[in-house]
Amino acid sequence: MTLADRIKHARTQAGFTQITFSEAIGCTQPVVSRYENGKNIPSLARLQTIASVCHVRFEWLATGNGQMTIPTLAY
Repeated sequence: MTLADRIKHARTQAGFTQITFSEAIGCTQPVVSRYENGKNIPSLARLQTIASVCHVRFEWLATGNGQMTIPTLAY
């Protein structure tokens, strides 16, 4: 899975459209489209924002290694 694929997967799993996602991460919808098509690569700071907004692990988003989701603690 490419970085572009992981960004799109994280966005859709979090329930965002490209427009609502762009608003949440502070860019425009065309920028999100270019990320998801592999035409642009987000900065590390933007990747951290994407991971946080989508509740996925930064390592998975940036590299594809490890688990996608952050495990929740059972009480």
